[in-house]
Amino acid sequence: MAMADLLDELEADPAKGLLGYTRHGDPGNGVLVQYWRSFDALEAYARNPDARHAPVWRAWNRLGSEERGRAGICHETFKVSAGDYEAVYQNMPVMGLQKAGRPITVTEAKDSARARLSR
Repeated sequence: MAMADLLDELEADPAKGLLGYTRHGDPGNGVLVQYWRSFDALEAYARNPDARHAPVWRAWNRLGSEERGRAGICHETFKVSAGDYEAVYQNMPVMGLQKAGRPITVTEAKDSARARLSR
């Protein structure tokens, strides 16, 4: 349940660096993908003792193995250089990187992924 509080805090203050996020599956059983302005912004938030993340993480680490066994955490961080990614959506609601960036139409894009990525 702590994740909802963390996301509320981040959405209330865009200067913290969260650009957007997408849930896949049930809120209690699914996957949450977050898009951050930079690794530095992510790390600053994660380590900020005044933010909601640090005390939640400390509390999680104090739990015994039986208590932690009721929930799973999968945490992956990927650093992607600006302009070195693409996401193509057709007939889809605004989601994923579309929520975190500036979507363009097919007519604005170039013909191939190689051409689009070499802007």
